[in-house]
Amino acid sequence: MSYQYVNVEIIRKVAVIEFNYSRKLNALSKAFI
Repeated sequence: MSYQYVNVEIIRKVAVIEFNYSRKLNALSKAFI
């Protein structure tokens, strides 16, 4: 496993987590407004 491949996997996981987090935040803000 190369170093670059590991980096890509980490970036992908972080991107998915951030995407899900922002989606939950949007849902919450819509619920409060």
